[in-house]
Amino acid sequence: MVKRLDIESIRSAILQELHSTSCIPKNCEATGSQLQELLLNTIDRGEGNSVILVGPRGSGKSALTNQTLSMAKKVCKNPFIMVYLNGFVCVDDQQALKEIAKQLCPKEELSEVNLGSFASTMTFLLETLNSGDKERQSVVFILDEFDLFTQHHNQHLLYN
Repeated sequence: MVKRLDIESIRSAILQELHSTSCIPKNCEATGSQLQELLLNTIDRGEGNSVILVGPRGSGKSALTNQTLSMAKKVCKNPFIMVYLNGFVCVDDQQALKEIAKQLCPKEELSEVNLGSFASTMTFLLETLNSGDKERQSVVFILDEFDLFTQHHNQHLLYN
């Protein structure tokens, strides 16, 4: 018979493993260092960088990205905004743009804006990103399941 203490011990071990960085393969140190450097240059020096991590599902891309972002939150001198999009959730470009707007803007500001069409949403986002009324911050976009974004009709999100 399994004791309650054994179940709690097993549960604790599983949760610890799920939340650890051990799912990042050991041979990714160089990639992690490069990603760290690019992210720090983007946030602290204002450089415009793009990175695509390529690999099969389960190879540690998201874990490596999350670990690097956690580190950046601790060591970067400047604040930054992170926008997270997932290709499984954002099934078209219009939905992805609306999600970007939700993550970038306060809810009160969004309620006053017409986000009905792709053009109006894109115009609003460009104005928001270019506005000088807020302290300038880097915006880091994470596109998880990137391959699904490439299947969108015309791929407006990727080209704009």
